[in-house]
Amino acid sequence: MLCWRQRLAFTLELAFALISILALLIGYSIWGDLFRAVVAQYVALVAYYITWLVFLFRAAGYARGRLNRIFVEVAVAGVMSLAVCHALAVALPALTAFLIGVGLATAGSLLVGVRGWAKLRNCLGSTNARRDKLIA
Repeated sequence: MLCWRQRLAFTLELAFALISILALLIGYSIWGDLFRAVVAQYVALVAYYITWLVFLFRAAGYARGRLNRIFVEVAVAGVMSLAVCHALAVALPALTAFLIGVGLATAGSLLVGVRGWAKLRNCLGSTNARRDKLIA
């Protein structure tokens, strides 16, 4: 069973790597612009991860509503990030806007990570408390 899962994971990653490289090459050959080629690669990345998450949630037996909530949260965060990046790019010189954007993205990622870790810790804590209660 473990070998089958590893083979599936390897196959999915290999497929993603090929799709990603092809999207970059095809995008560059069509437009001749590296920026647009990277955007094509990004679109392939997003489509791959959305497909992967849908299949993962289905295989795990999770409710579809959970996945929809995740998609909504990511879309809202993406729109907010785009608005902030655009405002920075318009208001500041390129390097300053880039450095501030990286700082804000790092802070946001850390905030989301700490929030998720706290939720996981609370979940595990309540599970351990229930288990200890059952044992006692």
